[in-house]
Amino acid sequence: VISAALTALKNELDSALDKNNEVESILEGKDSELVTLKENCDELQQQVEAVSYELESSAAKVAQLRTDNESLQEQLASHQEKLTIMTQ
Repeated sequence: VISAALTALKNELDSALDKNNEVESILEGKDSELVTLKENCDELQQQVEAVSYELESSAAKVAQLRTDNESLQEQLASHQEKLTIMTQ
C-alpha cells in the first residue's frame, strides 16, 4: 500500500515537474519576445527622434525662406518704385 502511494506521489511529482518545465519554457519564450519588443521600441524611438530633428530643421529652413522672401519682396517693391520714377 505504501509502495503504491509512493509511486502515485512520484507520478504526481513528475507530472508537476513536467508542467513546471513547460511553464518555464513558455516564460523563456515570452522573455525573448519582450526583449525583441524592447529592441523594436528603442529603434522606433530613435527613428522618432531623427524625424523630429528633421522636422525642426525643416521648420527652421521654412522660417528662413519666409524671411528671405519678405526681404526679396521689399527689394522688388523698391526697384519697382525706382523703375516707375525713372520711366515718368
